[in-house]
Amino acid sequence: LCRRQYRASVHLLDDIIGGMVDALKRKAMWKDTLLIFTSDNGGAPNGGGTNFPLRGGKEEMWEGGIRAAAFASGGIIPPSQRGKTLHGMVHIADWYATLVHLAGGKLLDTVAQQSGLPPVDSLNAWPWIAGV
Repeated sequence: LCRRQYRASVHLLDDIIGGMVDALKRKAMWKDTLLIFTSDNGGAPNGGGTNFPLRGGKEEMWEGGIRAAAFASGGIIPPSQRGKTLHGMVHIADWYATLVHLAGGKLLDTVAQQSGLPPVDSLNAWPWIAGV
Protein backbone atom coordinates (compact mmCIF):
# COMPACT_ATOMS: atom_id res chain seq x y z
CA LEU A 1 0.00 0.00 0.00
CA CYS A 2 1.19 3.48 -0.64
CA ARG A 3 1.03 6.18 2.03
CA ARG A 4 -2.17 7.73 0.59
CA GLN A 5 -3.96 4.37 0.60
CA TYR A 6 -2.86 3.79 4.18
CA ARG A 7 -4.16 7.23 5.21
CA ALA A 8 -7.45 6.56 3.43
CA SER A 9 -7.83 3.22 5.25
CA VAL A 10 -7.21 4.88 8.61
CA HIS A 11 -9.67 7.67 7.76
CA LEU A 12 -12.34 5.13 6.84
CA LEU A 13 -11.71 3.21 10.05
CA ASP A 14 -12.05 6.47 12.00
CA ASP A 15 -15.41 7.15 10.33
CA ILE A 16 -16.65 3.63 11.11
CA ILE A 17 -15.59 3.79 14.77
CA GLY A 18 -17.16 7.26 15.05
CA GLY A 19 -20.44 5.90 13.68
CA MET A 20 -20.35 3.03 16.15
CA VAL A 21 -19.76 5.43 19.07
CA ASP A 22 -22.60 7.66 17.88
CA ALA A 23 -24.94 4.63 17.71
CA LEU A 24 -23.97 3.52 21.22
CA LYS A 25 -24.67 7.03 22.52
CA ARG A 26 -28.03 7.21 20.73
CA LYS A 27 -29.06 3.92 22.34
CA ALA A 28 -27.82 5.09 25.78
CA MET A 29 -25.25 2.26 25.82
CA TRP A 30 -22.09 4.38 25.85
CA LYS A 31 -22.10 4.75 29.66
CA ASP A 32 -21.56 0.97 29.97
CA THR A 33 -19.02 0.71 27.15
CA LEU A 34 -15.27 0.16 27.22
CA LEU A 35 -13.91 0.70 23.72
CA ILE A 36 -10.39 -0.66 23.31
CA PHE A 37 -8.43 0.22 20.22
CA THR A 38 -5.13 -1.62 20.00
CA SER A 39 -2.74 -3.34 17.66
CA ASP A 40 -0.85 -6.60 17.95
CA ASN A 41 2.34 -5.15 16.44
CA GLY A 42 3.95 -2.03 15.03
CA GLY A 43 3.16 -0.65 11.60
CA ALA A 44 4.49 -2.05 8.34
CA PRO A 45 6.94 0.52 6.90
CA ASN A 46 6.78 -1.15 3.46
CA GLY A 47 2.99 -0.83 3.56
CA GLY A 48 2.74 2.89 4.31
CA GLY A 49 3.06 2.68 8.11
CA THR A 50 5.64 4.41 10.24
CA ASN A 51 6.92 3.65 13.72
CA PHE A 52 9.15 6.71 14.03
CA PRO A 53 11.08 7.30 16.24
CA LEU A 54 11.27 3.55 16.92
CA ARG A 55 13.49 1.28 14.84
CA GLY A 56 11.96 -1.50 12.76
CA GLY A 57 8.40 -2.49 11.99
CA LYS A 58 5.90 -5.29 11.66
CA GLU A 59 7.45 -8.80 11.70
CA GLU A 60 10.67 -7.46 13.26
CA MET A 61 11.85 -7.78 16.85
CA TRP A 62 12.93 -4.13 17.09
CA GLU A 63 10.75 -1.84 19.20
CA GLY A 64 8.97 -0.58 16.08
CA GLY A 65 7.71 -4.11 15.46
CA ILE A 66 6.61 -5.07 18.95
CA ARG A 67 5.41 -1.82 20.51
CA ALA A 68 2.12 -0.29 19.49
CA ALA A 69 -0.08 2.52 20.69
CA ALA A 70 -3.47 1.78 22.17
CA PHE A 71 -6.30 3.72 23.71
CA ALA A 72 -9.38 3.01 25.75
CA SER A 73 -12.50 5.13 25.78
CA GLY A 74 -16.08 4.86 26.89
CA GLY A 75 -18.46 5.93 29.59
CA ILE A 76 -17.26 3.19 31.93
CA ILE A 77 -13.92 4.98 32.36
CA PRO A 78 -14.09 7.17 35.49
CA PRO A 79 -14.34 10.89 34.67
CA SER A 80 -11.08 11.54 36.53
CA GLN A 81 -9.23 9.26 34.10
CA ARG A 82 -10.76 10.43 30.81
CA GLY A 83 -8.36 12.12 28.43
CA LYS A 84 -5.29 11.05 30.38
CA THR A 85 -2.20 9.56 28.84
CA LEU A 86 -0.99 6.57 30.83
CA HIS A 87 2.66 5.66 30.47
CA GLY A 88 3.17 1.95 30.94
CA MET A 89 2.80 -1.36 29.21
CA VAL A 90 -0.17 -3.61 28.64
CA HIS A 91 0.24 -6.74 26.57
CA ILE A 92 -2.58 -7.47 24.15
CA ALA A 93 -3.30 -10.67 26.14
CA ASP A 94 -3.96 -8.53 29.24
CA TRP A 95 -7.17 -7.21 27.71
CA TYR A 96 -8.64 -10.69 28.27
CA ALA A 97 -8.26 -10.56 32.08
CA THR A 98 -9.41 -6.94 32.07
CA LEU A 99 -12.62 -7.73 30.18
CA VAL A 100 -13.30 -10.87 32.22
CA HIS A 101 -12.99 -8.76 35.38
CA LEU A 102 -15.36 -6.08 34.06
CA ALA A 103 -17.88 -8.74 33.05
CA GLY A 104 -17.74 -10.26 36.54
CA GLY A 105 -16.21 -13.51 35.38
CA LYS A 106 -13.36 -15.64 36.66
CA LEU A 107 -10.07 -16.37 34.90
CA LEU A 108 -9.91 -19.94 36.13
CA ASP A 109 -10.72 -22.32 33.30
CA THR A 110 -11.38 -25.63 35.07
CA VAL A 111 -11.81 -27.58 31.83
CA ALA A 112 -8.40 -26.40 30.61
CA GLN A 113 -6.91 -27.06 34.05
CA GLN A 114 -8.30 -30.61 34.11
CA SER A 115 -6.81 -31.16 30.68
CA GLY A 116 -3.38 -30.19 31.97
CA LEU A 117 -3.19 -26.84 30.23
CA PRO A 118 -1.42 -23.92 31.94
CA PRO A 119 -3.44 -21.18 33.61
CA VAL A 120 -4.51 -18.10 31.68
CA ASP A 121 -1.55 -15.74 31.25
CA SER A 122 -3.23 -12.34 31.45
CA LEU A 123 -3.21 -9.44 33.91
CA ASN A 124 -6.18 -7.26 34.81
CA ALA A 125 -5.25 -3.72 33.70
CA TRP A 126 -8.49 -2.16 34.94
CA PRO A 127 -7.13 -0.80 38.26
CA TRP A 128 -4.41 1.05 36.34
CA ILE A 129 -6.82 2.35 33.68
CA ALA A 130 -9.45 3.35 36.28
CA GLY A 131 -6.87 4.99 38.52
CA VAL A 132 -7.60 2.88 41.60
